[in-house]
Amino acid sequence: MIEKPKSGTYPDYFNKYIQLVEGNVIKLLNQQRKELKKLLWTAKSLDRTYAQGKWTIRQVVQHLIDTERVFNYRAMCIGRGEKNALPSFDHNTYAEHLPSHLDRKQLWREYNAVRKSSINLIKNMNDTIMDREGNVGGNVQSVRAIPFMIAGHQAHHVDILKDRYGYNG
Repeated sequence: MIEKPKSGTYPDYFNKYIQLVEGNVIKLLNQQRKELKKLLWTAKSLDRTYAQGKWTIRQVVQHLIDTERVFNYRAMCIGRGEKNALPSFDHNTYAEHLPSHLDRKQLWREYNAVRKSSINLIKNMNDTIMDREGNVGGNVQSVRAIPFMIAGHQAHHVDILKDRYGYNG
């Protein structure tokens, strides 16, 4: 089981996500795959939003995919010993340029592929690799924190979908 990262080995603004993760993070990442599949197939409309100017369910799912890809890239780079600073990313800019044509099946395939890749990447890292730290946008970032950030980030957004969109999966 992967131990939770220590404070100071990731930017403070990720605390809200990391605190949402308890227990075995790999097991949670797998459970979240099933939860998101159910969400995609039970949502009445992927283009629904709870208020003007807020993201649609489709945009939230694509945001999860994009963010997880970025986090995986960071885990790979830092885990492989990258010494150069890695860039931060502006999730709002990414959201402005999301593909809006993907249907449920396409979103699921993309999400599922990225999540399986995340799990494989993480499972193949030992404690030495997990404890490596790099520079992401001027902040210290450990590899160990990344699976917790991924799981917590999705938990955060699914909570919003439940609270504000009425998803009850």
